[in-house]
Order: sequence, then C-alpha cells, then structure tokens
Amino acid sequence: MQGWCAALGVEPPGSWPPPPNEGETLRWFAAALFRDPSAIGWFTWYAVRREPRALIGHAAFKGHPDPGGTVELGYSLLPPFHGAGFGTELVRALTGWAFSHPSVARVMADTYPEWVASVRVLEKNGFALCGRADVPGAVRYELRRSVFEGRR
Repeated sequence: MQGWCAALGVEPPGSWPPPPNEGETLRWFAAALFRDPSAIGWFTWYAVRREPRALIGHAAFKGHPDPGGTVELGYSLLPPFHGAGFGTELVRALTGWAFSHPSVARVMADTYPEWVASVRVLEKNGFALCGRADVPGAVRYELRRSVFEGRR
C-alpha cells in the first residue's frame, strides 16, 4: 500500500479498504488491470481530498462497456468522510468520464435500500431505480445517456 499511496501523494489511511470492500476485491481489480492494461480507467479510481490531502475512498467500473454499452459502477468512502458530499462528487465525476466514451449508453450501480446515503448519492446524480440486483437484498440503479445529457 505504501507505493501507491506515495504515488498519490497521500499518507496511508488508518484503515483500508473502505467498507464494504475487502482485500480480495482490490486484488481482483489489480489482476484484471494487469491482464488488460488498455482498461485503465475501467477499473479502480482513488478518491483523494485536496485539502488537507487525504485518501478518502475509491470507486471502480467492473470493466469495459459490454456490447450493449453498459458499465457497472461501485464506490465506497472511508466512514470519516461520509455525509460531506464526496460520494456525490465521486459518482458525478465517474459517470461524466464514462459518458465521455461514445460506446457507453448506460451506467449501472447496485446498493442496498437501507443504505440511504448511497441511494441519495445515486438519485442526486440522476440514477433511477430499475430493479433488483444480482446480490440478494440489493437493488439496481441506472443512469442512461439521455438522462445524463439532459441534466447538463
């Protein structure tokens, strides 16, 4: 962890990764990027607060857009940074990045209904509930390109 924190210009946080992630998830993303270096941007992004500079969380797409133009986004912040607008800003930036690629037609994100703050982050960014997720108890949200472009 020291190496990439130094590359980001931050001190390693007291706890990492932010919940609900675990080391296995981060190892999966690292291995996927190692297998496909052209996928930079379609895997893990780190969230760094500017002042005072600190690593506060991360987000990731689960890879390149599928043939229908869908990508899936996940995000997580360390608990001390919840409720300060960082999640909303992180999701806004990454959906903008995704839609800067003409092949992306839709961004999906899964969360749990009881994670009210996560639901709010998605709703503030224009995502709409579209059904159940593959994980039991989770729900899926989507943001279509037309909605994204209409909000700009």
